[in-house]
Amino acid sequence: MRKIINILCMARRVVLPLSEAILIIALLTLTINTPDLRAKVTAKTLSQAATEAAGSSVDADLPGCLMAPEHTTISIPKVGFRWAEGEAFEGPCDSVADSMWVRQSAGDYDLFVATDGPGGSGRFWHITIGLADTGAARPARGVCIMTWTVGWRTLRQWDRAPLSWLEDRDGDGKPEVIIWDSFPLHEEATMAEYGLTAWVYRVSADGLLTLDWTLSRAMALQIAAAYGTPPDDDSAHPDKMRENIAAHLELFARGKCHQPKESE
Repeated sequence: MRKIINILCMARRVVLPLSEAILIIALLTLTINTPDLRAKVTAKTLSQAATEAAGSSVDADLPGCLMAPEHTTISIPKVGFRWAEGEAFEGPCDSVADSMWVRQSAGDYDLFVATDGPGGSGRFWHITIGLADTGAARPARGVCIMTWTVGWRTLRQWDRAPLSWLEDRDGDGKPEVIIWDSFPLHEEATMAEYGLTAWVYRVSADGLLTLDWTLSRAMALQIAAAYGTPPDDDSAHPDKMRENIAAHLELFARGKCHQPKESE
């Protein structure tokens, strides 16, 4: 089953992010106004990005962003566990052992994430996101998605490793879901020519995950900064490649490239 998942995901994800990234233009404004989030990313950098993004307008001459989210919304079913719409698989998804769940309280409900990965040369992940009443032993309903972190090969280090999939990114006391993803540097990219990025989703009590562009842009700035830091590992990828990846992450973060919206 793991091999089948890897093959299907490779077929979908190696090509689509780049081709989809030039289809639809969307300008999104970066406004970060919580002290907790500013502490996570350099305040000066965020201030500059917010100013630039707020003053930008849709420009047909802007390059297409190399990264694009697979989903802008994800719905958790009312009952049971199912694959998200648009994934390579359909219908019910596998149950999760109790020991695999990571739980955080969101006030009126508890949010759960279970991760299975990375697997294969593409560093594929099977992610299950669950929702339950506060204090429940485990979620009774959830949604499954696939993603990959092959871009980790070019990053190699992250100040909060291992990668977090559930985290309060805006300091409001409620966790957001983080879906790590990878993007190619060019259309014919090998697996050694991918960058790492992440998409941040807000979760409502009724089980709707909505992509938060502002938090995702702020996350991109953090990842860009990590690419700009000399790696501890001497076998890491060339500085020029890391600089190129950081530059594309900053283009997205500052609203300087066309970013598609998916209507799912």
